[in-house]
Amino acid sequence: MISRLLSTGSLSGVERAFEQLRDVVERDYIGVIKKKLDDVYRSTGPSGSHVRMERAEKENQIAFTVSVT
Repeated sequence: MISRLLSTGSLSGVERAFEQLRDVVERDYIGVIKKKLDDVYRSTGPSGSHVRMERAEKENQIAFTVSVT
């Protein structure tokens, strides 16, 4: 695919294709990380004093996910 884009000689076409590819990769990568983090928090059962700590970690996770996107 990249060789075909390069062979066209269209710089704007190559730039648009790379921008779209970057957007897709970033979105998928963030989705995978978010799913893994959600799985970690879902698999642990909160108990006692861990509830506050896990809530803070979850808020940090959401803040990180939102700031990256």
